[in-house]
Amino acid sequence: MLKRRVGWYLLGLYLAYTLELFGFSSFPDRGNVGHDLVRLAMPFVELGIAFFAMVWLLGRRPEARSWWRRASFITGLVLAFAVALAYAAQIVSLDMSDNFITVLALENGGEGRLVRGTSLYSLLAIGFAWWCLFAWLSLRERTSGHVSKASLSRTEIWVLIALVALLPWVSRAQAGNGRLEVRYRQAPVASLLRNVVEVQKARSFFQSGRDPQAALDLSKLGANAYPFERRTIYASPLPFPAKEGVPGRPNVVVIFSEGLSARLIGAYGGTYPGLTPNIDRFAKQGMRVDNYFNHTAATYRALQGQLDSGYPEAGGKGEVVSWEGSEGTEKLVRTRYQTVPLLLRQAGYQSYFFSPHADTVTLNTMIRAIGFDTVFNLESAVKVSPRYGENLIFGSLNDVSLFDEMIDFLKVREGDAKKRPMFVGAYNIGTHAFMDRIDGAEPYGDGSNKVLNRVHDFDLAFGRFLTYFLASPYSKNTILIFTSDHASFPEPAYREVMVEPFKAYFVDRIPLIVYDPGHVLPAQYDASGRTSLDFAPTLMHLLGVKTANNSFLGDTLFEPSESPFGFSAIGNDFFMSKKTGVYAEAEVPATDRKEFDRRKAAIMMYYRLAREDRIFNAAP
Repeated sequence: MLKRRVGWYLLGLYLAYTLELFGFSSFPDRGNVGHDLVRLAMPFVELGIAFFAMVWLLGRRPEARSWWRRASFITGLVLAFAVALAYAAQIVSLDMSDNFITVLALENGGEGRLVRGTSLYSLLAIGFAWWCLFAWLSLRERTSGHVSKASLSRTEIWVLIALVALLPWVSRAQAGNGRLEVRYRQAPVASLLRNVVEVQKARSFFQSGRDPQAALDLSKLGANAYPFERRTIYASPLPFPAKEGVPGRPNVVVIFSEGLSARLIGAYGGTYPGLTPNIDRFAKQGMRVDNYFNHTAATYRALQGQLDSGYPEAGGKGEVVSWEGSEGTEKLVRTRYQTVPLLLRQAGYQSYFFSPHADTVTLNTMIRAIGFDTVFNLESAVKVSPRYGENLIFGSLNDVSLFDEMIDFLKVREGDAKKRPMFVGAYNIGTHAFMDRIDGAEPYGDGSNKVLNRVHDFDLAFGRFLTYFLASPYSKNTILIFTSDHASFPEPAYREVMVEPFKAYFVDRIPLIVYDPGHVLPAQYDASGRTSLDFAPTLMHLLGVKTANNSFLGDTLFEPSESPFGFSAIGNDFFMSKKTGVYAEAEVPATDRKEFDRRKAAIMMYYRLAREDRIFNAAP
């Protein structure tokens, strides 16, 4: 009776998983019979081991002491709950993203509030109800005294040994390849366990196994307490002529759009007419940078990494060090970097950042730690005008409110002749993965694709700001930059609208459009595969900030790069970018392997030195 009940319980989880996988999820090798058979077989290893463990734990032990029998029974129910929870969580992940839960998802668990929905709660509730039924039946049998004895037959023992022997192979099969899609050798529990361990364990110093000394090449200084420090930011003059009669210290406004790949934008060859008319309009006013890729993800890493030209190891959430853990936040706030707002403060600038979030969201804490003098958040916006608090997006300002807040802020400063130059950054939330347009917003086309809807909604909000900006005095004394924190997350709705060639990576081309009234910029500029690691030094080059202590890993886009390709790091996943596209570590050609390994080793050193607060020496 016990074995039958455990078998039916685990079979129910297996059937629910296979129904979601083959009935509702999409994966690139669907229809490959061999791969599909492996997908069906892989869960039997972990479920088989769980079956024998649960039978042994829940079975009767007449010779054991009462406390041991009770502990064994409770452990069996806990194991049953853990397996159900893992399968339910992976089913939810498949339903939302066509992928298992990734390391990146675990690191950004705090953003889960943005993707809550009825289906998520329903699936988790069904899984919990299934466990409750199993626990009730097990408890009823236990109290009746008809529990089967905790024993396994010789055949069952041999089957268990065979399953355990397969575990090392199953574990290795869970390793990622950089693509955000379910792979045919993955199993729900094994994949989740591997990624939890990846988040929890401290990173080893150099995982490439190559010569660690190669990491020092990137620092340009050699081994010392702060090996990444340098004195200069760029070497040669800006290759664009200056215009006459323009103020020497322009204001700077940077829009960091949330998760927006260039391939969606009309000015970058997007195939959906009228999707981004205002971004396209802005691209005609400024310099469009092509073949420019994000160097990390997700938002916490991306905003920090662009503003300090580095590779942050810490994401939003994780068990090593993260911004959303109290101990991690305290440590990260104390870690010193040289950043764009700190450099511009030395040059006499006042810095501001517009965040859509309430101040309980730790992203605002990180922005302050980066060095912005003032961070405007949800609370400060609503104090200025209650209308900003209308139609919130999961407790955050919608994009229209964010841009209207910026417009009102700039209008107040228009007539202040004695004001200091300002550096303004802004980040929106309306284009976040899995979200649709806000209530009452204009849909794109028939409104059936939420990615197109939210991008179009954002473009209209940005258009309000752009119209004001171009008609204001700021158009004559302010550099306006439009970019993204990182590429679009390849969720199912995003893949629906993609055209080949497309790889489901979290690294892709992102927009970089620069409006500079002080220089004659070309209409287009080719970054040739370089990344947002170069954002900070490029901005400093535009502003003429040449000499300053810094620990920038990137170089200005307006000087040749020492590396033949761009390099991106999302935790321990590494990518190469060229004009031809993105390549995961396993795809790197032999001709680029040595340089790839050198860059990877340097980033692993950067991670370690950041944990030791040895990136930048802020002492004078």
